[in-house]
Amino acid sequence: MNTEARGNSLIPTFSCHAFVGEKELDLKPSPSGRGWGEGLRIMVVSISAVAALLLISCEKESNAGTIKLDTLNLATHRSYNPIIHFMDSMAVKAILHAGWASVYDTRQETQLGGGVKVEFLSKFTGQVVSTLTADSAIIDDRTKDMTARGNVVVVSTTPTGQRTVR
Repeated sequence: MNTEARGNSLIPTFSCHAFVGEKELDLKPSPSGRGWGEGLRIMVVSISAVAALLLISCEKESNAGTIKLDTLNLATHRSYNPIIHFMDSMAVKAILHAGWASVYDTRQETQLGGGVKVEFLSKFTGQVVSTLTADSAIIDDRTKDMTARGNVVVVSTTPTGQRTVR
């Protein structure tokens, strides 16, 4: 910073230099004291042009951050370690145990996983007469049919003592 005498007072003067390409721009005030020199005008115009280009290039919307959810594959309800009692005329017919259950209302389907065990009970005594175990199962909620999958084993406790592995 330098000082310059004008009238009875000293006025500080500033001098700046900037380079655009190989051209040096002098950014000091004009000699008349009414504005800045040509170098500053060029710098302001250059910055304004770059800012305008950035604004124009950011105007277009992008779908890159948009997440579209597939609602057909989203469970409506999810339960962990459910125990479900199947009843008919106030009598328990079967008891289902699973690691987890997911209900899909849009597909009308229930998926069971984490190990599935179904105990079928006698209509007369209420005792377990057979047991089904599987890795997982799918229940069609329209028909109430269940399809067991993976290491399916059915054991009967009736006098014949049948064991079926599928």
